[in-house]
Amino acid sequence: MKEKLDIQRALIIGILVLMAIQLYYLIGMNNRLIGELARIRRYANVEFLSYSGEDGSTEEGVIDSPGVAEGGGASEDEAGSNPGGSDDGTGGASTDSSNGEEELKSFTDVDALMEKARNFKYRIGRVGGTFNYAHSADAKTFNLILNREAITSDKLVCCYDFLLGRDPMTNDFIPNLAESWDLSDDGLVCTIHLRRDAKFHDGHPLDADDVVFTFNDLLDNKEIDVGGKGALIFRDWDDKEKRLIEKKMKVEKVDDYTVRFTFPYKTCRSMDRMAHQLIYPKHILKKYVDNGTYNTTWDISTDPREIIGSGMYMPWEYKSGERFVVKRNPNYWKKDRAGNSLPYIDKVVFHTIASHDTALLKFLGGGLDFIPITGEDYPYLQPKQEKGEFTLFGTGPNTTIRY
Repeated sequence: MKEKLDIQRALIIGILVLMAIQLYYLIGMNNRLIGELARIRRYANVEFLSYSGEDGSTEEGVIDSPGVAEGGGASEDEAGSNPGGSDDGTGGASTDSSNGEEELKSFTDVDALMEKARNFKYRIGRVGGTFNYAHSADAKTFNLILNREAITSDKLVCCYDFLLGRDPMTNDFIPNLAESWDLSDDGLVCTIHLRRDAKFHDGHPLDADDVVFTFNDLLDNKEIDVGGKGALIFRDWDDKEKRLIEKKMKVEKVDDYTVRFTFPYKTCRSMDRMAHQLIYPKHILKKYVDNGTYNTTWDISTDPREIIGSGMYMPWEYKSGERFVVKRNPNYWKKDRAGNSLPYIDKVVFHTIASHDTALLKFLGGGLDFIPITGEDYPYLQPKQEKGEFTLFGTGPNTTIRY
């Protein structure tokens, strides 16, 4: 009897501990959610990864745009103060919090945010400037297909291209490297037609051989430690065998600019497996696959300018513990509606800053152009926004969990 009671007590204690942990994470997620609802941009009309960016200028090497209050960062005294509070013990908050509360409420009004997004119009820009951003760590590799962590992907993804994109409002697939596609009635065969003006950074045309190479030689290769290998695998429940059956997607070249994808099963994510794969250069990487050295190719000791992709930016400079720089690809195929080549921004600098507080101080001092914030930052930053030092932007609810 005593042993049973001990077991029951242990179970009850365990349940209570789990509930406490859950509550802790819920509170933490709430703070993160508020932070996601209030992202900062010093210059309102900048989107360095946008295919249709806005106005840019080379003045003082920073992206600027009409209609945004100038004045940059805080003074040295302000930048050197505690980002979590002020000397008067108010935590940096305004004595009249009604404006801040109304603004924060507007960040959580999903219908209003959606309406604003629907009415958003890109403006024709001009080439120039440098966009400064902070990352908490260096890249782990320059070979993106081997990567398994977000910080490296965030630095390098703009140097490559996907086969298809997504409409930001409808979430429908839209053309990208594939300018059109045909899906069979049963949803099992998708034939894509590649655009003919896409090139890698070295000027070599991107064609069907590169697509097939990416899927068949890199992803579907047991000797290569690829993070996204699962994209090829489709699983379906077999009622007779009472287990999941795995089959691979088939990728075939039809002609120089046409590729056929055959899915073993129809699923809600069949097209995603194909559309969201970055494409790599066969003419550069095939020799490393053949000689068995691919897993050590393009590590962080490689000159960034040797990393060849097809995206809007090219790897340009790397200094361990300090920065990673990408430079505008002048031959990128995308253009704005006026026929100007994209992107507009000349360079993007990813500064390596481990501490969020340090990054925030650098932002306030004018050294960064954009920074995501937490709920704890908001009371300190909202009064400064009213002085025109920067702009807080609500981006709507985000289901991402950050650790």
